[in-house]
Amino acid sequence: MTLATRIAKLEAKLTPAIPARTVVFLSWATPNEFRRLQHGDRYWDRQDGESEDDFKARAIGDTGTDRPVTLLFAT
Repeated sequence: MTLATRIAKLEAKLTPAIPARTVVFLSWATPNEFRRLQHGDRYWDRQDGESEDDFKARAIGDTGTDRPVTLLFAT
């Protein structure tokens, strides 16, 4: 085993694993407001009177994942 291999193995033990991220896509209805979220083949539509933060929290909660979530904006 080379020194570089040994160092790489030791560093791998020290570096915490980064969990994979869940990606949710936002679809814009108007330039300042989005109405639909998509994750894979699942869609969430924003309900009348629902705040933007509540809408995002509901969709992220429904993904059923404990992984971090990334929101991507699609135009």
